[in-house]
Amino acid sequence: MNKPKAVIYTRVSSDRQIDNTSLADQLKKGKEYCERRGLEFVTEFREEGESAELADRTILKEALNYCGLKKNDITYFLVFKFDRFSRSVENHHLIKAILSRSGVKLISMTEETPDTPAGRLTENMLATIAQFDNEVRTERCINGIKAKLRQGIWVYDSPLGYMKDTNFKGSGAKPDIPDPAKFEIVKEGWKMMLTGRYRSKDVLEFFHKKGLRNRYGNKLIAQSVSKIFYNKFYAGLLFVDSFGIEEKGQHQPMITLDEFYAVQAILAKYNNGNQVKHLGYNPEFPLNKTIKCTCCGKFMTGAWSKQKGVFGYYACRRPECKERDKIKKADAETSFIELLERITPSQELVDLYKEAVTKVYLKKLREKEDIQRHIKSELNELEVRLSKLEELVETDVYSVEKFKEKSKPLVHEIAVKKVSLSETNIDLYDAEECVNYSVNFLQLLPKYWISLSVKAKHRLHEVLFPEGLILENGRVTTKALAQFYNDIEAISDGNVPSGTPGGSRTPNLRFRRPLLYPLSYGCA
Repeated sequence: MNKPKAVIYTRVSSDRQIDNTSLADQLKKGKEYCERRGLEFVTEFREEGESAELADRTILKEALNYCGLKKNDITYFLVFKFDRFSRSVENHHLIKAILSRSGVKLISMTEETPDTPAGRLTENMLATIAQFDNEVRTERCINGIKAKLRQGIWVYDSPLGYMKDTNFKGSGAKPDIPDPAKFEIVKEGWKMMLTGRYRSKDVLEFFHKKGLRNRYGNKLIAQSVSKIFYNKFYAGLLFVDSFGIEEKGQHQPMITLDEFYAVQAILAKYNNGNQVKHLGYNPEFPLNKTIKCTCCGKFMTGAWSKQKGVFGYYACRRPECKERDKIKKADAETSFIELLERITPSQELVDLYKEAVTKVYLKKLREKEDIQRHIKSELNELEVRLSKLEELVETDVYSVEKFKEKSKPLVHEIAVKKVSLSETNIDLYDAEECVNYSVNFLQLLPKYWISLSVKAKHRLHEVLFPEGLILENGRVTTKALAQFYNDIEAISDGNVPSGTPGGSRTPNLRFRRPLLYPLSYGCA
């Protein structure tokens, strides 16, 4: 018995996505789907992110024509997801109807539907209602969890050594309090690790001798102990990586934050310098692994040293480095804020930059409008041709069979033109809002930086300073900034698009403060 034949339509929405694994993944999943369902994979139609200037979905048109030929005997038209196939409900049903007239069924490999019309209708309605209800509930739940975490209350199961306060009379999650039967035992395990003379397996043996059990009453295993020593909860912090949250908890800490990081250093040593994946960043040292040593070029790390009080330093800690740069924590972070202030564009330059970007934006908008007019004109011509064919049927010049044969390519092309028309204005109209947000962010950069979580700060450092930071004359600076600073710098020199308002009247704008670096950025 011959297997039903299937084609796979893969698509990315822009040419910048071609190099990632999206197309390859879609094809791979399509072939796996065919194998599971007993289908014969015939060919792939790959739409590789056509630009606005080439707005027609040419590969889609080829795919429809291919499926429309009886000799190809295609039964299934596979797409990865319906929204990858078309962003418009109207276009989706239009293409689906065209395929159906050729006896071809449109299938989403990740969003299966029943085979009967009633089943599909019921399934879609239930799925839509369920998805909406679930998303609303999920959103409310997540927002509630985030709110509690920001209040310093841990909403998940209590770590070993703690328990929920059953006497708490408030609403929502109960705060954590020390478990009188386990708190001191776990704390003793931390003290053992801090000495540097014990390892996790020794602490596990100690817990076994003390009869310590998990919340289910089961005997502890090595993984349970390992999780304890990488959990910042014991140092008084609530950390949830997926939410980007790191807050001080209301619970009683078992150890100090300094002791927590001391244990991390000991664990790293036991792992031959290859520390187990670190759960988060050190909020006490936001420039950790951002400043590079001028001698060896490796990142400096932050640490505390106790000499007549507590002092923090960023330092190169590689024994093989001859100079081993070092700077006080307060000096480094103050100098870094000053660097952010020096690279903040002036209001005058920002206004000019926005004018230049807006000009480019409007130009692109006009280009897309021209493309839309061109597509509308072609669409009108196609519909006129289809109408003339219909007249030939009405006057008995063409039979119905002849009409179907002649009209099929036109119907396919009309459908593709409608899809292209609806998509020429997508991904453009948010540009102005994005520019305003980005410019405001740059103008308030020091304040924004202070308010960010430590993880967000590290991500911002990577964007702003692609080559990292360095020390020069006791100050934090950089050798290079992100490309968009070069764009702003070009505008400050008067290198703006021809015809940009203000381009000729303000040719030498500079940043808010005089910058002491050859490209106007930074070094002292």
